[in-house]
Amino acid sequence: MFCLQVGVWGLTAAAMNTGLVFEPRHNALVLNSTPGCLQFYQPILDRHITEVDVVPRNRISRRENSRIGFAVVDHVAFSPNGAWMASVRCLDFFVS
Repeated sequence: MFCLQVGVWGLTAAAMNTGLVFEPRHNALVLNSTPGCLQFYQPILDRHITEVDVVPRNRISRRENSRIGFAVVDHVAFSPNGAWMASVRCLDFFVS
């Protein structure tokens, strides 16, 4: 049985829409990162594994006088063996 015995500092509930989800293939915790991305963290080794860009976006350009809308990953789940990942995202477009 997996037992987490180390605290992770710097995380807030507002920053984790997905919560802490266990990914069984690499024994990693998955949580939100930048908008549209998921971060894979391995708590046993205390290291960042990778970041997955779930919703690709153009981070630079925009129309004049308008804000860039972005997508936030709200839910993520894995198959029992970790071979498949499913995610739900929410689009946040600003109307000016």
